[in-house]
Amino acid sequence: MKLAFVLLVLAMPCSAQTADMFIKSDPVQCWLDTKDVVHRHSINAIDDETTHTMKAERYSSMQGDLSLLVHVSADTDKKKGAGCRLYVSVVGSGSLSNRGDTINSFRGSSNTRVVHQIADEVMALQKQREKKANKP
Repeated sequence: MKLAFVLLVLAMPCSAQTADMFIKSDPVQCWLDTKDVVHRHSINAIDDETTHTMKAERYSSMQGDLSLLVHVSADTDKKKGAGCRLYVSVVGSGSLSNRGDTINSFRGSSNTRVVHQIADEVMALQKQREKKANKP
């Protein structure tokens, strides 16, 4: 019985996992920047302003078109201080390769790559704002 449970847990695909990343930024501005980035890369993105959650049906990425759930929440990090946490879950994909799809979903790397892509763009927008504010 124990062996069956262990096999069930280990054999389950990990495609529904959620990747998260901490961003040192104002939580409201982080939500606005995340919303901007997701709308720029997707078609039919629906946002919920009260829960700071988005659903993007066709998010264009290097892995093909993905269906995403994105959530932004205020958070604090011990090392970095106050900021926001970005959660991304890939709920569907339309990539060109089934084999690559299976490998990526097993490793959970689609989620990780997309959360890093969105976070990098959000941090770049933040740096641009800081540069403009520091100009005399």
